[in-house]
Amino acid sequence: MNSVHKLFINERYNLGMKNYFSNIICFLLLFSFSCHAEKILNRGNGSEPDSLNIHQAEGLNSHNILRDLYEGLMTLDIKGQPIYGIAESHKVENNVWTFKLRQNSKWSDGKPVVAGDFVRAWQKAIAPETAAPYSFLPVCSLSTHHQARLTFRTS
Repeated sequence: MNSVHKLFINERYNLGMKNYFSNIICFLLLFSFSCHAEKILNRGNGSEPDSLNIHQAEGLNSHNILRDLYEGLMTLDIKGQPIYGIAESHKVENNVWTFKLRQNSKWSDGKPVVAGDFVRAWQKAIAPETAAPYSFLPVCSLSTHHQARLTFRTS
């Protein structure tokens, strides 16, 4: 085999190996980005949130993040229309709002979401020691009929 032929084979082998390793590196980079992309929430939010404490937050910049972190009894669909979140259904009679909760609702630790969780959150929100900016909301009483129903009585 002459030297030109050996040079051609070596160049072809080196080029093939370079392409092989380049493809592997590209695949690994793409695969690693796709694994991490599912764990990151990028939100264009403007300024810093004033608080991420759900009872202290006032600004829209805080509420945008909190809405992404928590799901309420009701939420909004893509068109801004109210839809059920944790609630499965509700009824309103004489200023009494009754929500039936979905049975399959769970916290991030796997524990079930129960009506008492919402009662405690509202009690904390309207308690004077919390000094929540929305404590003036007219919630007169809260009760749970059982673990799947929550009632608000407003004035």
